[in-house]
Amino acid sequence: MKLTKDKLAAAWTTLADNILEIATTLSEKADPNARKNTDFYVRLWAIALLCRTVNNFNGMRLLLPHGLIVEARTLVRCCYENLFRMGYLVEKRQKAVNEWLDDWDRSNRAAGNDLLGWSRRQHSKDAAANDEFDKFMAERASRMQSAPASQV
Repeated sequence: MKLTKDKLAAAWTTLADNILEIATTLSEKADPNARKNTDFYVRLWAIALLCRTVNNFNGMRLLLPHGLIVEARTLVRCCYENLFRMGYLVEKRQKAVNEWLDDWDRSNRAAGNDLLGWSRRQHSKDAAANDEFDKFMAERASRMQSAPASQV
């Protein structure tokens, strides 16, 4: 039996519908508030990856009928990246979550330091403003070291 383009497209559409149905069922059954479980954050990241993958997959399905192949391929690549990330999560569990959160913190600090540098360059002639800003940042750093994250 030779598959025509229309039959092949219909088969792929059916497969995509089945994948989305399974993913939707999994996400609906997931309880992101089940904090009793020791793997709470691992499960939360798994749910987030599943949701992100489903959205990328849906986006790909919307782009293809309009001939936006390059854009659709980009979203498919994102699905593969999520798959690799999920594999790492399954293998490393909480260690993976901690690494990703540390990466996020480093990225935010780098962006913040860039912004601080820009601000200093804007006010380089205003010593009083720079001193006031340095005092504010020292107080903030002191509070962050002594207080739990929820109170900062």
